[in-house]
Amino acid sequence: MVSRAFRAGPCLPLVLGLAACGGASSAELARCPRAGVLSDASSVTAFADPAGAGDVRFRGEITNVVLACDPGKREVDSELTLTFRGELGPAAQARTETTAYFVAVVDSAGTVLAKDIFPVQMTFPEGQRVIAFEDRIDRVRIPVAAGMSGAAYEIIVGFDLTPAEVDYNRARRGAR
Repeated sequence: MVSRAFRAGPCLPLVLGLAACGGASSAELARCPRAGVLSDASSVTAFADPAGAGDVRFRGEITNVVLACDPGKREVDSELTLTFRGELGPAAQARTETTAYFVAVVDSAGTVLAKDIFPVQMTFPEGQRVIAFEDRIDRVRIPVAAGMSGAAYEIIVGFDLTPAEVDYNRARRGAR
């Protein structure tokens, strides 16, 4: 588990999936941001050939994001726990793969207010081709505009992908 801090400040409309919430009462949740995984960036596939053809080295997925929220009058502090799944492919040459994911804060108009990139390392024990693990963002602090609540914001996570990787994910999802 990695502890990290992230602060939203001035900085694409995005579509997100549902996320579980924890650590807040129902009244507090009404003042908390939503959190979810961007479907087009929910997985990453690395190929043996850097051009993106041929055998798969590894696949990674963000399978869940859980938000714990502490709403204040002028800012909202949230903690995120992301669940990852990794799988070595037939072309795997190493037991450790490193990739990156993003955490973005979006306002009610769909404007990205802040986005940070975090590395994530997937280490596969000997004899194990599939792993699951969690990573934690200790604090996402969102300054709340006057007259607004934390519920006017969204926290979106996903892998940091190239346009070709996004296209691959869309094609793969369409083929299912």
